Amino acid sequence: MKIAVDARMYGESGIGRYIRNLIFNLQKIDTENQYFILHLKSDYQWISYRDNFKKILADFKWYGVSEQIKLPGLLKALKVDLVHFPHFNVPLFFNGKFIVTIHDLIHQHFSMQRSTTRGPIVYKLKQIGYKQVFKNALQKSVRILVPSNFVKDQLTKDWGVKKQKIVVTYEAVEDILRSDLARSDLAKLEGRIWMTYDYK
Repeated sequence: MKIAVDARMYGESGIGRYIRNLIFNLQKIDTENQYFILHLKSDYQWISYRDNFKKILADFKWYGVSEQIKLPGLLKALKVDLVHFPHFNVPLFFNGKFIVTIHDLIHQHFSMQRSTTRGPIVYKLKQIGYKQVFKNALQKSVRILVPSNFVKDQLTKDWGVKKQKIVVTYEAVEDILRSDLARSDLAKLEGRIWMTYDYK
């Protein structure tokens, strides 16, 4: 298969860490499929990959107009079989096959207006746009990856997503932590993380 991974948030924290670990470990386990890793120019200039992984310049900032207009054209030109979007910002006019990772729904349950310099009208318009893009990602994706059953339940209850479309993929403890923790301590830590994710 020819698979594209939207890694434009590679240099960020949070989702960036998720992307970096995903690509690092995919290179370890998959030597058969062909991967196209999409990067902003700032990361593209210094990153290199193994033979079946190819970096692609996709210098379109997320949440921007160029993302909506130019990214679908780039993906179409690559003729990939599948795209992995590690965030919900899937271009509205992209009609190819893709999976999306939904990490949480915090922005939908807690107002972020206090943390923005935008006026209330602009903020409201951005929220409407956010919900449209989010809905598009849920409806058009062939599978949705989530880090916990809690997020899975939120998607089924709040957005009416069918459970069989959602795949719970627990996120592991960072390797740098593994090297510093005893095996028993690590097992306890991982257990607490799963409990935190599931709110049980």
